[in-house]
Amino acid sequence: MTEQTMSSSSTIPLCLFPSAHWLAMGHETVCINPNEVYLKQTFRNRYDILGVNGKLSLTVPVEGQKGIKTAFKDIRISGASWRKQHISTLRSSYGRAAYFEHYFEKLEACILKPHSHLLDLNMEAIEWVKLCGLPIQVTLIDEPWEYQEGDKTYLWEPHQSWPILPSYPQVFSDRHPFMSGLSAIDIIMNKGPRTPEYLLQVSNTPAV
Repeated sequence: MTEQTMSSSSTIPLCLFPSAHWLAMGHETVCINPNEVYLKQTFRNRYDILGVNGKLSLTVPVEGQKGIKTAFKDIRISGASWRKQHISTLRSSYGRAAYFEHYFEKLEACILKPHSHLLDLNMEAIEWVKLCGLPIQVTLIDEPWEYQEGDKTYLWEPHQSWPILPSYPQVFSDRHPFMSGLSAIDIIMNKGPRTPEYLLQVSNTPAV
């Protein structure tokens, strides 16, 4: 596995409903540069959850850039039909989760809010994540963006390797083995206010 560093303050991309790895790397303070060039096929506009048949990837469609390098802050969301599809899938996936009733209403409101830009939706998603008690703070750094080719820690590609996380009971544990690296939605729906405690375990998980 590729070694990654989980620090107390990191400049990392603003992922949508990010994974425990993201939350652990940015524990307490997350530095975001909204001027970064938007990269396709990363977790900026998608997140993974566990459904009855296994892992599902939910994607927020964005307007095409036609080959033009576009700052993340300027990426616009395309259409609105995805919102109901996400909500329906999340409801069927986590309706039996221990903390579904406690968190789903505000999750639904977050997704239904008519944001026009991906940056605003992702910021709203972080606010929802904080409902479980995480003291996370997002700082926007308005600086020129300098991208270094091959910076895999920054890219957050879906196929990137990360340390296996400590297991916890998931909704479909009777059908599937523990699935690591899912969206924070999975952790919060299953662990609720114990999520911060779980992330301390993640922070102390060594990379191999």
